[in-house]
Amino acid sequence: FRPFPLILCGSSQACAEGMSGLSNVTGVVGMSDAAETIRLALTLHPNAKDVLVIADRMIPGRLTRGQFIRTTESGPFSMSNVPPPQGTNWSTNNFLWLVRSLSSESVVIVAESEQSRMGEMPLSQHLISFLSRDSKVPIYTTQSEAVGAGAVGGYVVNGRLMGQKAGEMLNRILANEPVSNIPPVVLGGEGLFDDAQLKRWGMEDRSLPKGSRIVNREISFYEKHKH
Repeated sequence: FRPFPLILCGSSQACAEGMSGLSNVTGVVGMSDAAETIRLALTLHPNAKDVLVIADRMIPGRLTRGQFIRTTESGPFSMSNVPPPQGTNWSTNNFLWLVRSLSSESVVIVAESEQSRMGEMPLSQHLISFLSRDSKVPIYTTQSEAVGAGAVGGYVVNGRLMGQKAGEMLNRILANEPVSNIPPVVLGGEGLFDDAQLKRWGMEDRSLPKGSRIVNREISFYEKHKH
């Protein structure tokens, strides 16, 4: 028995599954989309022959690797995953050396990268910020916090919509609606892109999927000072 309503917000399918069967609990789960991210990268770079996927060894990283493998197993290119499933920890310099060695016909996707207690990997936004400076190829991501840190973009968790949906649930609960009438909501990923990186790699807005959101746009002198 839970004496008060609880609204959970998360970004894992396990979060949605964990809510089922609990009384007085609902919430919003936002999902990134690894499969759509890799399809998008290969659509924007049709000549790519190599795809490098960086994902940690924890459960979300392993699940994401599986999505990538299923999506690309019939493609006319090679895909490699780092760090390997087992072995020694990789430092940021290990990733940098690998990215520098890639051919120009490659793309990089940084998926799940969360720093474990053992310090296995740096956080995705820190890793991408470091790699992007010297990378000869574009870097995509499934992590929203990495868009603006050096990644071109990808299908990421829509944090704004998660907050909006959670707020709507809260209003219904405050109006004395039973939580049992408010089922959990699972949201798909949104296309999020960095304008600076699009310009860096010579990509146009019109090449992006319809409904994509672009951040980090330059503001003109007039827009800054129009008042």
